Amino acid sequence: MNKKKSSGFTVGGIENFYDQNVQQGLELFSAYIEQCEISSNVAIDDFYKYKSSDVFDSESEHPYLKTSFRDIDGHTFDPEYIYRDVFPQMVRHSILLMLMSFIENELLILCKNLARNKLTNTNFSRRNYPKTKSLLTHIKCYLVEEAHFSFDDELNIVWNDVFALQAVRNNIIHNSGKYKRSKQPVDAFINNNPHISIENQEILMDSIFLREVISLFKDLFMNLQANIRTQKN
Repeated sequence: MNKKKSSGFTVGGIENFYDQNVQQGLELFSAYIEQCEISSNVAIDDFYKYKSSDVFDSESEHPYLKTSFRDIDGHTFDPEYIYRDVFPQMVRHSILLMLMSFIENELLILCKNLARNKLTNTNFSRRNYPKTKSLLTHIKCYLVEEAHFSFDDELNIVWNDVFALQAVRNNIIHNSGKYKRSKQPVDAFINNNPHISIENQEILMDSIFLREVISLFKDLFMNLQANIRTQKN
C-alpha cells in the first residue's frame, strides 16, 4: 500500500518525486485544459444557434442590427467577438497563472526536501538570495550552488523557457494581459513558438499553447528527477 511520508513524498523516495507527485498534477491540468477548450467551442456554437438579432430605428435613414447573446448586450459589445476571441483568451491566461503557481509550489517542495533527504546540508531560504531576484532565480541558484544539480544544455533551455513563461505570467497579472516592455528572452520565446503571439500588445495563445506548456513542465521535472537519481547513485 502506498503511504505518504512526512517529507511529502510517497514511498520510493525523493528520486521518484516527479513520477509519484508532480506527474499527477500535470495530468489533471492537461485534462482541465482540454475541458476548457471544449467548453469554449460549445459556447461559440451556442452563440450561432441561439443569438438574438433585432433591427433598431428601422424607419430612420440609419437602421442598425443589434445582436445579443446571454448577458452580452449587443448595444455595448460585439458578442461574437467576445465569445470567439476574448473569453477563450481569458480562460487560457487564467490557466497559465494557475500552472505557474503549481510549478513554483512543486519546486519549493522539492527544494525544502533536498536537505531533509540528505542531498544537501543547506536548507532553502529566500533570505539567502537578493530580494530583487525572482523565486525561480532563487530556486535555480539553490539547486546549482547547494544541491549541485547539473544544468546541461537541455535543462538550461527548458529552464529559460520557464523563465520566459514567468515573464508572460507577470504581464498578465500586472498589465492586464498586455506585453508592454519588450525583453529579449521573452521575445525569443514568443518568436520561436507559433502558438503564442503579440498583437497590439495583447498576449494571444491558441488552443495548442497550454498543451505545450504542460510538455515543457514535464521535461523540466523529469530532468530534475534525473539529477536526483544521478546523485543518489
